[in-house]
Amino acid sequence: MTQIIGLTGGIASGKTTVSEYFKQRQLPVIDADQVARDVVKPEQPALKEIVAIFGEKILTKDGELNRSKLGQIIFNEPEARQKANDIMHPYILQKIKSMLGMLSANGEPLVILDVPLLFESASFYALCDETIVVWVPRETQLNRLKARNHYSDDEAEARIASQWPLDKKRLMADSVFDNSTTKESLYQQIDDWLASHMNI
Repeated sequence: MTQIIGLTGGIASGKTTVSEYFKQRQLPVIDADQVARDVVKPEQPALKEIVAIFGEKILTKDGELNRSKLGQIIFNEPEARQKANDIMHPYILQKIKSMLGMLSANGEPLVILDVPLLFESASFYALCDETIVVWVPRETQLNRLKARNHYSDDEAEARIASQWPLDKKRLMADSVFDNSTTKESLYQQIDDWLASHMNI
């Protein structure tokens, strides 16, 4: 039976690094962010619904979603963000369920489901048999985000504040990967986890 492992974290916590390492170890990874991009490609029904709500100003000249423009609209407007999520969520969930079904039919023992807002979304959380949180202290998260994205203190704080705190997520997780030191330490934690799970 396929075990579905939910992987989450916070912005600049290192979740992508963990996800990439799982791929290197030949585990199938479903990236919810990539699925979200796929469902709003031109001619997809989700994009048509979003344009109906927000107008063609959120499209590029090529008819693709301008994620930056949509982001500017929804980041500071919770009501608009909720509208966009309400449109996209069912399409994302449907595609992920389809992908999980195919991987299960292929006999995969473990599938990693990489979802940034895993705990915040009951429907994604319900798909998982176990969960992993990639954790760093808040100060480390803030400093890494500022260095990576060249944000001001206020910009970085606002983006971190838009997600649940990592300290809250770590309390809810079955496993926690501490990414506050070196990449080698992080990889060792993943290897140890895999050693304990590959015989499920």
